[in-house]
Amino acid sequence: MTGVSTEDQIIVGLPCGVLRDDADLSKLAIRRNARLVVLKSTRHSTQSEGKEEDTQPSISSDQKAPTPSPVVTEKPVIPTTKPTIQNPPINFDEWQDTCTCIFVSGPTVQPCYVRKTDAKRVCQGCAATCQIPGSVHPESSTARLFFECECGDNCLFLERKHADLYAGADRERLLDVLKIRRISKERQFDPNQMNQEQRQMLQRLMSGFSTVSQYEDPTMQAKARSTVPLKELKERVKKALGDRVVDESSPPFRSELLKQLVFWYKHEFFSWCNSPKCNQCGGETKGIGGAQPDRQEAMHQAHVVEVYRCTVCNSITRYPRYNDPAKLLETKSGRCGEWANCFTLLCRALQFEARYVMDFTDHVWTEVWSEEHEKWLHVDSCEALIDSPLVYEEGWGKKLSYIFSFSHEQMRDSIRRYSRDMNGSLSRRNQVTEEWLDTVIVAINRDRTHRLGLPQHRIDLLQEREEIALAAGHVTLSEDEKQGRISGSKEWRENRGELGSQTASRVEDIEQISVEFPNCRYSMNRDGTTRLVTVGTTKKMSDRLRLTSKISGQVGAAWLTDKVDVSEPFSVEFKFQITERGADGLAFVLQNEGPSAKGRDGSDLGYGGIPRSVAIEMDTYDSGTHGDPSGNHVSVNSRGELPNSAHHSFSLGCTRELAVQLADGGVHHVKVVYLDGSLYVYVDDLQRAVLKVKILLTDYLGSGQAWIGFTASTGGLSQVHDLLSFDYNTL
Repeated sequence: MTGVSTEDQIIVGLPCGVLRDDADLSKLAIRRNARLVVLKSTRHSTQSEGKEEDTQPSISSDQKAPTPSPVVTEKPVIPTTKPTIQNPPINFDEWQDTCTCIFVSGPTVQPCYVRKTDAKRVCQGCAATCQIPGSVHPESSTARLFFECECGDNCLFLERKHADLYAGADRERLLDVLKIRRISKERQFDPNQMNQEQRQMLQRLMSGFSTVSQYEDPTMQAKARSTVPLKELKERVKKALGDRVVDESSPPFRSELLKQLVFWYKHEFFSWCNSPKCNQCGGETKGIGGAQPDRQEAMHQAHVVEVYRCTVCNSITRYPRYNDPAKLLETKSGRCGEWANCFTLLCRALQFEARYVMDFTDHVWTEVWSEEHEKWLHVDSCEALIDSPLVYEEGWGKKLSYIFSFSHEQMRDSIRRYSRDMNGSLSRRNQVTEEWLDTVIVAINRDRTHRLGLPQHRIDLLQEREEIALAAGHVTLSEDEKQGRISGSKEWRENRGELGSQTASRVEDIEQISVEFPNCRYSMNRDGTTRLVTVGTTKKMSDRLRLTSKISGQVGAAWLTDKVDVSEPFSVEFKFQITERGADGLAFVLQNEGPSAKGRDGSDLGYGGIPRSVAIEMDTYDSGTHGDPSGNHVSVNSRGELPNSAHHSFSLGCTRELAVQLADGGVHHVKVVYLDGSLYVYVDDLQRAVLKVKILLTDYLGSGQAWIGFTASTGGLSQVHDLLSFDYNTL
């Protein structure tokens, strides 16, 4: 096509390579049913001895297309009689040479060309590619009319018009897709012609590449792999997949392995640091300023060192903010920067394609390519969230602007993946012009791919993934995307404005109260009431004990003040009521941590993190990160001396689905019996157990006595958890 540089002729929306001219349609590849299909046209040419006519546009050596990589072919119907002489020049200032019907089934605002023979309207892509030269003319030089392309049965893009991938796309999404910037040779990036804001932007972009380049170091990857309990994680994967266990290299296995890696990293490996413990006495510290890194700290890329004073012994503790992911494998501590840095390294070490994501509103996370879902998955290791890209804008309430994704191969402007308020996001992107930013990104990627020697098929694949991500748009908001931030202290999150509308304060009060549970024989007052220690958000109501309210991020617990004998047979009966659809459930727990024990919120149901404990949980939420069998099940979980976890990998036995709905707002009666080395759990029907688990409690609790009580929690979603009665008896 004349008048357009070869780099301008990028086909948008699907992996279709580059159309160099009308006589070279062999590179027109399309995606259909997760396969690549090549449309090949018979080359009608007046060439002589393999040499093209002098009228063909010349292509410089640096513009020549590499030999396309092999692709799977089908048998599409291809017109073979169409002349392939060049069309007259067409204005490509906004639209690409792709039929708009691929994206939108219906009228669309677009440039209009009219066929002379039947006055049918065709889009710019079809006018340039499908129509015989001279058979169409523009309706006006700048026409942007509302119509549907009528190219017809001979349209070279016909196979793609019916692709399921774009079903339901609307005009706004089409406009977003077609706004992928095309940078021509005439718009070269000149690093010597930059203002201060442009230099600062370029420095931040290059720092992203500097971070991800470390992850490809074989020595660093080997160190990371030695840190991960890969054998144990694979066993958890197999347990989670059950009968669906497949080859370890298969996409389903890899997807589940990613979930298990996130869980292990969040709950068993890395820890959040609001302020470090005192190096001298282990007491609490308070920040007093910063300091320059010493030589040892600088060796591990600590550009900032925070200084804290102990509130007990008055000693000074330094807290270097390391950027060396290998060092973070040792410290296992930090905030979101350290969390994302170390986690992305682990992903690369386990051969996941991973990207480090930089958000200019002060957050970082990871993206992992999923072969099973054929898309980049947002992964926030601090929050243990997978595929919840809208959580920052919708849940945390952030006002997003610039978001960039970095791999060792390329970088991408990813704001459209994380924002539904594009007008607002674009209005805040005022550091540099969009045109300048596009030019820089293309120049950086061009240099990057050249340095790495990436083959053309790999470059095309990377481009395909981005186009599919843009075309997919945003579907309905998930429940996880509605939650406020969980990681970090409440004060810190509140100062950052990231609590969100559904996140509330976490009460840490510990109080000893008396509750009228007259049939409980242990911890009893003279008036027949029961002495309990309440922890966290637990409150005494007129006729019940409320473990959590309908507020996000709560953990409540209540324990008998005295230990009870768990070496001999006993029974426990209690009634509870869960109102409001949400999350996460409650548990009856036996533990030897202490009468003020309290675990984690969210999917850990308030007992996750308590060592030497056994929990009988009433789980009301199907957590994707915890491998739950359903959102309405009973499970017995324990890790013995290790901190307990509500993850399905640590279930000693569970129901798949209950006949009764635990969170239906009704009052439910539960009975737990320990007899002959087994736990029996009854729900409502006290004559028929829903679960039996063989367990010697003393082995898991480390003693023949334990505190018993209840825990409950909420996460991003919430519900009210009430305890109405409690009866403990020996048998």
